[in-house]
Amino acid sequence: MNENNERAAIAAHEAQIHIGEVRYSSNQQLAIRLEQAKVFMELMDVYDKRFGFFGPTRSGKSEGAKSVVDQILNYAATHNLPLAVVIAGEAAEYHEDTVNGRSLRSLHDDRTIVFDMSGKPDRRPLKINFYEQRKEAFDIHHGFLGPNRQSMSQAVQTFLDVGVYEPDPSDRGDCNRARVVEAVIDCMHHKAGFVPPPNRGIQFSVSQQVREAVNEHANAVLPDPNHGMTLENGVEWFSHLRGAHYSGQLPPSSGSGMPWCNNHLEACLDMLEGKNNRGASIRGYRVLSEALPYHTPDRTSSVSDEIYDALSKGCGQLVIIDSSLGLPEVTESMISRIMRDVFNRSRSIVNRGDQPVHIIVLIEEAHTLLPKNQDLTNIWSRIAKEGAKFGIGMMYLTQEISSIQPNILANTENIFAFGMNNEMEARVLSHYFDFSDFQDSLLRSRDVGFARVKMHSRPFTIPVQLRPLNTGRSNEPQNINGGDF
Repeated sequence: MNENNERAAIAAHEAQIHIGEVRYSSNQQLAIRLEQAKVFMELMDVYDKRFGFFGPTRSGKSEGAKSVVDQILNYAATHNLPLAVVIAGEAAEYHEDTVNGRSLRSLHDDRTIVFDMSGKPDRRPLKINFYEQRKEAFDIHHGFLGPNRQSMSQAVQTFLDVGVYEPDPSDRGDCNRARVVEAVIDCMHHKAGFVPPPNRGIQFSVSQQVREAVNEHANAVLPDPNHGMTLENGVEWFSHLRGAHYSGQLPPSSGSGMPWCNNHLEACLDMLEGKNNRGASIRGYRVLSEALPYHTPDRTSSVSDEIYDALSKGCGQLVIIDSSLGLPEVTESMISRIMRDVFNRSRSIVNRGDQPVHIIVLIEEAHTLLPKNQDLTNIWSRIAKEGAKFGIGMMYLTQEISSIQPNILANTENIFAFGMNNEMEARVLSHYFDFSDFQDSLLRSRDVGFARVKMHSRPFTIPVQLRPLNTGRSNEPQNINGGDF
């Protein structure tokens, strides 16, 4: 079904989501005594749109978001729509029941996949294979080492500066040297305690002159890298390559006439040996061991591909990427990389003339990912601003509206505003739609789940007591009846 047909089918079905009841009074006891009128959100408000859930801690933001997502997933599953949801960030409450309420996973367990660092059998690992996903591995190393790089040896600093080397594909010598560096890094990981996949070895091309120089330094005939070798043999071979380099035994590069070991390779060899070019001990490969919790030898495909393949099933698929375990800077970087891959996959599908699955991205604590001063090319900003073109919508939750990028706020079609705890936040919100009419009442509101809701398809903001998750749940969204909104 193409996009126009999908939208036509939804519109013809008049699909709506019951989100709560109108609150005629800000006094909850008085409101309870009044006749209740249901409030519905049209499913067309969901497709490729942006949602903002704003309010202080414990105001009901997450519970309201879960209730809306629950019904979206339910409808997509019942009607086989190409629609899926991915939740990223501190997301434990979305897949674990708590004292505050049920989780989405408990209601959609057969269509939910959780990625995290726990290692539990009912979840998939957010970890990567450091021997296979080299760029991702470097990003993790940089997350640990980057903030303290000035206190590290020159070899480690060069390693961090160069990163994963991308050779010139037209330069055979450059490509060969890049494979040598990859082999050295594999040996560093092995020496630092990263368990390799079964039968993992290394293989790269070197000339006979280089092999002879290495064997001369070792005073022995070592395994030939052209034919492959084990990681243990690789550690020994590179130790003698480094020795031959510093003793002047290596021939120059046959192509450029430059030293066979360039600065990057030299730095990696120093890290593998644990010594600098003057022979003094350095931490070298040992600094990589901080990333050990993020490695698994079992992964054969990237986390990003696994996540996108799961989302592509549509039909109410839910993917939760929980970053609550691990170093925040590292897990946030990992999730940003995953979402960049998701965005690029959907963009590629659109650019070749096809329709990707519709994806709703939900992020908690949005002020940490969409801060006012953030580079607008950041992936979260791009999803918020450009995602609709590629079938990606966004729900974001924050207690700090003033810290969100104004252009993202201005393009948010659906807003759920809970009670505000200071005038500055209420004043920021008053610039959008007709929320200026609710500025004073937002400051007085303290009832959990009571929100002023502006929907894309509704001309006015409505005061709504949101329904808790799984209250009177039905597989079919209801149509608007007389007296309802």
